[in-house]
Amino acid sequence: MKEIEFETLIICPGGILKESDWDKEQEKWVLTDITDELPMSLYDKCILDENLTLKDIILLCKKHEDLFKIIQRKNFFNDYIDYLLEEDCEEEEFDDTLEVRGCEINFTLDLDLVANKDTSTYSYYHFDFYGIDTKEPDMEIGIGVIGHNVRKYVNLPIRLKEHMYLTDSSKDIKFETNKEYRAPEITLGEIINTIFYEISFYGGPAKAKDFFNELRDRANECKKEYSSLEEALEDIGNY
Repeated sequence: MKEIEFETLIICPGGILKESDWDKEQEKWVLTDITDELPMSLYDKCILDENLTLKDIILLCKKHEDLFKIIQRKNFFNDYIDYLLEEDCEEEEFDDTLEVRGCEINFTLDLDLVANKDTSTYSYYHFDFYGIDTKEPDMEIGIGVIGHNVRKYVNLPIRLKEHMYLTDSSKDIKFETNKEYRAPEITLGEIINTIFYEISFYGGPAKAKDFFNELRDRANECKKEYSSLEEALEDIGNY
């Protein structure tokens, strides 16, 4: 772990929550284990240990299971917490062409909504949770975790994106900002909510699996009916 020289929370391997604070007697920054004090720290800014995995965050939540069963109930915490931590489980189907090497939490700002002051459909900004695919040389591709075997991500490293993304919903474009536009600080509660919101977007594990199995079946039917994607899109355009 790199030395931390500012006041913050840090999630560490093993599901440990520590706090960095200045020790006047030692005249240096020290880390103190405050895992038991998590409920009082949800609104404090937080960073991730450089060796952290998604499983470490899940383990931290497990230690305060009763709390998160209440505040994360809409994100199906009850269904996912043990599901994600199962060691011996039957592998589910997923797109094995994906070469996911890690997870990322990033910050996105929509320039079009800001310019038009329109928050009727979405917030100006939000945090996202993605898998990172590095199949292409020198290129990282964000992959939504929904629709894939979420357990595939549990033991992968996770990081906070240093720079924000800017989007323009009116033009359907997205690009990463340069170093002049750093992502804002994120709180412990936002980290946990961002993860569980994303993985539970289509409901609990069983409901999500049924939804994507049906989607896969429909896609296979289309493949049999149409010889190419262009043909399918042309047919759709005729309706």
